[in-house]
Amino acid sequence: MSRDGEVLSRYDPEPAGLPGLGTPRFSPDGSRIYAIGTEEDGSRGVFWVPAAGGRATKVVAWDDPSLNTSFPVVGPEHLYLVVSKTESDIWVMDLEW
Repeated sequence: MSRDGEVLSRYDPEPAGLPGLGTPRFSPDGSRIYAIGTEEDGSRGVFWVPAAGGRATKVVAWDDPSLNTSFPVVGPEHLYLVVSKTESDIWVMDLEW
């Protein structure tokens, strides 16, 4: 989108071979789009797609489905991710009033 709100281009992730891409980020040189995606078999990871269009390439695979990952940050030489795991303990106690 332009600063005036005009749509300059649209990207359809379907031809890249992924049913869904989320949290897209451009590489510093603008040649690639990095995003969290899910493949048809349900496996998740971080993928890059050429900005001009083409097939997606997985660069990070999730081997633990309980991990939550979001907001990839693409640096000149590194990819940074926020990784979290939701855990909880439930404590119950009887109170006497």
